[in-house]
Amino acid sequence: MYGNVTMSDDIEQSDSNLDDIFNTARKQFTVAVSSCQEERENCLSDRRFVSVKGAQWEGWLSQQFANRPKLEINKIQISCMKIINEYFNNTIDTTFIPRDSNDKLADACTSIMRADENDSNAPESFDNALWEGVTGGMGGWRLTTQYLDDEDEDDEAQRIVFEPIVDADKSIFFSHSVRADKSDAKACMVVNKMARDEYIEEFDDDPANWGENAITVPNWDWADDDTVTVVEYYVKEEAKDTVFFYQGLAGEQDIKKLYKSDYKEKTDLNKYKKELKQLGYKEIKKKDIKKTKVHKYLLGGSSILEDCGYVAGKSIPIIPYFGKRCYIDGIERIEGHVRLARDAQVIKNVEISKLVDIASYSSIEKPILTPQQIAGHEEMWANDNVTNNPYLLINQELDINGNPMPAVPLSYTKPPSISPAMAGLMQVSEQDMQDILGNPEQANEVQSNTSGLAIELQQSRLDMMTYNYMSNMAKARKRTAEIWLEMAKEIYVQEGRKLKSMDKEGNIAYFTLNEPYVNDDLAILRNDISTAKLDVKVIIGATSDSKRGATVRALSQMLPMIADPTTQQVVSNLILMNMQGEGLEEARKYFRKTLVKMQVIEPNEEEQELLQNQQPEPQAQYLQSETEKNIIQAQKTLADIDKTKADTAKTISDIDNSNINTQISVVDTVLQHLQQQQSTANAEQIPANAQQPPAVALQ
Repeated sequence: MYGNVTMSDDIEQSDSNLDDIFNTARKQFTVAVSSCQEERENCLSDRRFVSVKGAQWEGWLSQQFANRPKLEINKIQISCMKIINEYFNNTIDTTFIPRDSNDKLADACTSIMRADENDSNAPESFDNALWEGVTGGMGGWRLTTQYLDDEDEDDEAQRIVFEPIVDADKSIFFSHSVRADKSDAKACMVVNKMARDEYIEEFDDDPANWGENAITVPNWDWADDDTVTVVEYYVKEEAKDTVFFYQGLAGEQDIKKLYKSDYKEKTDLNKYKKELKQLGYKEIKKKDIKKTKVHKYLLGGSSILEDCGYVAGKSIPIIPYFGKRCYIDGIERIEGHVRLARDAQVIKNVEISKLVDIASYSSIEKPILTPQQIAGHEEMWANDNVTNNPYLLINQELDINGNPMPAVPLSYTKPPSISPAMAGLMQVSEQDMQDILGNPEQANEVQSNTSGLAIELQQSRLDMMTYNYMSNMAKARKRTAEIWLEMAKEIYVQEGRKLKSMDKEGNIAYFTLNEPYVNDDLAILRNDISTAKLDVKVIIGATSDSKRGATVRALSQMLPMIADPTTQQVVSNLILMNMQGEGLEEARKYFRKTLVKMQVIEPNEEEQELLQNQQPEPQAQYLQSETEKNIIQAQKTLADIDKTKADTAKTISDIDNSNINTQISVVDTVLQHLQQQQSTANAEQIPANAQQPPAVALQ
């Protein structure tokens, strides 16, 4: 019921110390509740107004319309559902990005957090908080830790889970906080209700025995005949500490940190330092730091019921979500989508109820008679609307002189009419509701002959109503990821532990923590989440199905304009890969593999492994075999050429030198003869007065 598995720190505090903590907690709780009690009551009233049948008539209005029709035409809920559906039609993608170059660790943390969200049904927590924030103004959820196996006393492995906090406006109270994500809060109180008998049995504490020391808050019932309040009290504690840095043989990749606070005795610290030195580590520096921890207690009305110890991480693991939020007069004001539209909704209900009341009266003028005129005929008159009598009877009356009087009614009733003021008020109130709520009904109606651009512009105006709620949800999700990482650094530390991870498509993989591997002949650990230096990035976008549909439409419009056959094939495969429908999953996988082979899409790890281990197709095997044969034949030909060259060189070297000189002399004679013939021809072509070019000697 109360969430977190606490860390292993052994804490023993004296009764006097616990009394001091209780007194501090009591003051913080009283101030936190009293300062925002009126605002929180308004939030609760708004949530009831839109969700509880009959709540729109609560208070003085119900008394004024007693014994009259009280109808509810709940248009506000329709508008709230428009915001919720817009959230469902989009996605908030929370990812970790590295401060250094360790992208793999950042991606792993993102996938592990996504798996934790899926396994603990985090969407339920987010959806509940969104509904409470949109309707009332405030929602919230928590991050807790649980053992993987509660039945195995030797298994200390824990996991991080997400849990909803219902009725957040009545349950979550922060102390000394101004920021919207409450990261600056010094303390937080989460209120829980228990059955009185269950409380007495579990804590051995009877509220009847509470004395003057009990917590008292104006207009707040800490205990009644049926229930008792139990408060989870989270408080930040800051302490000075010293961290020692030891570097191993692998250099900067092998750094160990020792915290002085982790060792109760100095001798234990020195002993571990000595062991590190024997393993080749050397101390490179030390630093004095401030260490923040979150201590958790359970509070009863008059004392601390349980000291739960420290929770994982250094932040309070309670995440609030606000619809609209601001500070006025030093008070945190929060509201949702209902607050501004309540009066218009009340007017609408009153008008409709009044019209129904008017319509319930008969539109036929009814005669007004004396009792003597219908004496003996009462049943006929009373059942006339049912029996539809052809005529009705009345008694003849006599005057004071005994003469018969005319048998006519004294008067006739007039049917009620709608006043001009009421008709005008109905029109004005309807327009007011459309202005406040954005007229969600019109957004669902597509008029004929309306351009797509006009529809998109109309939808954009309505989407403006949802941006604030989506943005605030993104901020809350960002804070959630930051707290998750702080907790993971302390929870996910076991060497060799395999953690489930999940990608965007829902594919499951496993990540090995602190995995040993060899780097430059040195054995070190990798995948150490405790050393992760990551930031959080949040992107608000369309859901995967919506994105796929938009992609298919855009590519289909582009395809006729593409002339290149290769590009056409790529675009066609992209269209088929992104199509949604029954029985298309296997086809989508096929077209993705095709695009991977075409090097259009980067393969994931699984696809990369398949590509490496995949056997080539028969045609590819044949081509590869023929290529290898050609290479062998070419190599043989080159070898033959080399042998021929060697033989030729040997033959030339065996020729007698005298024969070589004779052959050279013959060649020189031939060249001289050719030179003389060329000179004679040139002389015949050149005029006598022309300058003779210089003779060129043949070399």
